[in-house]
Order: sequence, then C-alpha cells, then structure tokens
Amino acid sequence: MDLSNEQFLELLFQLRNVFFCVMYYYREKIIRTLLDAGIEINVYGDSWNSSSFVNHPCLNRHPQVDASDCLLVMQQSRISLNIMAWHKGGFTERIANAMLNHSVEISDKSKLLERLFVGQKDLVLFDLQNLDTLPTAIRTLLRSPEQLESIAQNGYLKASQNHLWLNRAEQFLSVLETIK
Repeated sequence: MDLSNEQFLELLFQLRNVFFCVMYYYREKIIRTLLDAGIEINVYGDSWNSSSFVNHPCLNRHPQVDASDCLLVMQQSRISLNIMAWHKGGFTERIANAMLNHSVEISDKSKLLERLFVGQKDLVLFDLQNLDTLPTAIRTLLRSPEQLESIAQNGYLKASQNHLWLNRAEQFLSVLETIK
C-alpha cells in the first residue's frame, strides 16, 4: 500500500480495536500463565472483576488507585509487571516509575527497552513467544533477595540518570534547537 501520512494515520485509527484485541489477548495469556503457575498477582481497578480468572486463588484484586497511589504501590512492590501495549518499539512511563520506586521491572521485550537497558541487570525482559519461562524467572528472583535488590538498584540508577521528565525536556529542547 502506498499511503500518505494522513491516510496512514486514518488507517491506524480505524484498526485501533484490532490493537486492543491483541493487547488484551496477550495480557490475559501472561496473567493466566503466572496465576496457573501459582504466582500471586495484585491487580488494581474494576476491569479485573470481569476477567476470565476473577476467582483464581492467586489473583488479589484491589480498588482502582490514582497516579500518586500507584507510585506508593510500586514502592511497596518487589516486582512490577509491565505488559507493553502494541507499540513494541517503545517505552512507557510506567516502566520508569517502577524503577524510580525501587521495584524490579519485568516487561515483555521492546526494541527500545533492549537498547536502553541491560536485561537481567537493569530489569527483566521476557519474550511473548516463551511465556512458559516467565514463572521460573519470577520464582528465581523472589528466592534471591540479593539479585532482586541488585536489579532494583541498577534500574533505579539508570532511570534516575536517564529517564526523568527533566531528561525528556532536555531532549525536546535539543531537538528544537536543531530545527532553528
């Protein structure tokens, strides 16, 4: 297809529901894999009340939290699970927030995450095609407080040095200066 930028954006907008379906499919698959492996998961918000695993004994549902309370939850969590939306080349603020709150970030891979961070050192990355390895990786981390602390500290340092809003503002200003 040969599309103009405007046509591409329009097509992308029209396909948004497909993206949501794929996202939710993988989210459910990841959560189901962990729950069925006996790993307890804490989730927040009412949307989980209609999930297919709502009554799973390892699923701990909590009320919705606002942005500031979300950061408190991350501070109290040894591990934060991120499931990338269907922009597999990207990075989300949620990942940086977990790191900045000394929680070990576990996320499915993205090209940018693999470029910016060292897997198993700054965060833990998993492959959507090999979900069966995820429960073992999490159990291994939970049994190794030293490794958990090391990854949390490395992630914190990398995020605090490179992934604050101040860093993004400086990058933005740098781009603007090249346009002048």
